[in-house]
Amino acid sequence: MKKLFLTLIIFLTFFTDVFAQSNWPMATEIRPREDLPLQPAAPEKRITTHILTWEASMEMILKERQILTLRANSQIDRLPPASFFMPKVPQNVILASAPVTPYERSRGIVLKLTLIPLSAGLFTLPANTLTHDENTRFQIPALNVLVKE
Repeated sequence: MKKLFLTLIIFLTFFTDVFAQSNWPMATEIRPREDLPLQPAAPEKRITTHILTWEASMEMILKERQILTLRANSQIDRLPPASFFMPKVPQNVILASAPVTPYERSRGIVLKLTLIPLSAGLFTLPANTLTHDENTRFQIPALNVLVKE
């Protein structure tokens, strides 16, 4: 047993001497290759999503005028113009954009519409997601208003 132990010590001594004299790089000597171009990581795109809500009566009378208001639930730094949020006009209604004052815009109102339905039934504006400036999204929910005679 002593002979095996002594052989192992001699072998380890020889082994460490050989590696100490070799040109093999040690872990502390590893450096990045200079011939490879290093590129910084691309900046992470951060997409901000604003959820908007409709403010409107759920029922209305045929041919009566109603104001529909689209409001942001959070502060928006760079708000697009009101025309950006204008939906497609469905059939059998008159839908026109109403002016939004600077005070109303500061209170989160992004769009005001005047609605005059020309037929009874369900008036619907579908849900929509709009993208502005590649990193700002606006989620607009569907709007359903029952129009009675």
